[in-house]
Amino acid sequence: MDQLNLESLISEVAGKLLANSDLMSSFKSDPVSLITKTLGIDLGGDQLTALIEGVTRAIGAEKASGILGALKGILGK
Repeated sequence: MDQLNLESLISEVAGKLLANSDLMSSFKSDPVSLITKTLGIDLGGDQLTALIEGVTRAIGAEKASGILGALKGILGK
């Protein structure tokens, strides 16, 4: 799997998780099953690990961005 394809998969999964709290809960409890079921593909160990790590970072970045945006709004900046 090339880097571009991995990035698009990370973006796809992260977007679905951020839009659906049930999927987010499933990702937290069993990320392997959720990713396999969500994407409909079975990835190898290294690819799956990279995808899980990427999705986790993407979710964290999106949540941090939302928190920073809310703080800026509160502080009027």
